[in-house]
Amino acid sequence: MKAKETKRSGEIFSRTAFLITDVARRYRVTFDQKVRDLNLARTEWWLLRHLYFLEGSTQAELTELMDITKGGMGKVIDRLEKEGLVRRCPDDNDRRSNRIFLTPKTKPLASQLHRLSEQVERRALFPLSDEEIATLDHLLNKMRDGFIEWENEGVEEKVQPKKRNGRSTTRARE
Repeated sequence: MKAKETKRSGEIFSRTAFLITDVARRYRVTFDQKVRDLNLARTEWWLLRHLYFLEGSTQAELTELMDITKGGMGKVIDRLEKEGLVRRCPDDNDRRSNRIFLTPKTKPLASQLHRLSEQVERRALFPLSDEEIATLDHLLNKMRDGFIEWENEGVEEKVQPKKRNGRSTTRARE
């Protein structure tokens, strides 16, 4: 059932933060539908996807990257390890730490996840020109870098309200 859009609800649907969140949610839901037949929970396919690009990451690195608890990450790795999809290996430089690797059994599955992800991304970006995609990538990276700066340095004191399209927003001072 679709919610009735009013002037007030239309305002929230055009807000940048809402749009970013909604696009990300729709991407996840679409990808979940594509991987349903693979019998993987979202955190499992998300971890396998990360390992496809960052194989050999430590459990702590993956926990931070995926923004889940240590216990939650441990359970996901336990399940995937039990299925023979990943293996833990002690870190040569830190005996308290494990590095996580895909097993040979998983490599075709991880490759399939990669192809499905590219398919969903192509569909999501279909309405955009190459120039618009490059601009979108640039702007999203700029936003992410701003958050990273905020997390690392605390830019609260630099933020000031600004009007955009008649709406009040906040913007970091240049």
